[in-house]
Amino acid sequence: MREQFLVTDTHPLIWYLANKESKLPKKVLVSFKSAQFGEGSHIWVPAAVAREFSILLRKTHRIKAIGSYEELISENFFFKNLTLCEMLPEDLIIAHGLNFNRDPFDSLIVATAKRLSLPLISGDNEIIDSGECRMFWN
Repeated sequence: MREQFLVTDTHPLIWYLANKESKLPKKVLVSFKSAQFGEGSHIWVPAAVAREFSILLRKTHRIKAIGSYEELISENFFFKNLTLCEMLPEDLIIAHGLNFNRDPFDSLIVATAKRLSLPLISGDNEIIDSGECRMFWN
């Protein structure tokens, strides 16, 4: 597999970690597996994804089997090629100019993908339809 760099939205990461792989397109699944085992894909996790993941972990019992939040964050979700991406002032400025939906996490996630000039792993139709960033889904 050739080297590729991607940014992930929250739901694909959760689906992968929760063994809901059937919800992911094949190329997304291959990229997550590649990043997990250090074989070519590199996935960036925006700070907004890590925070939204925390909120969802508290709200739902379906994803608690993944492990503790503290362990997941400190161990980069147990991926060899996964990097938590800090939020920069530029992300806030870019997100401020986005107006495709009312979800503050979505705008920050898209802003991070735009800043990094990388495709976003997301099946979120509002993000896809916005055309605000390159997508990595279908």
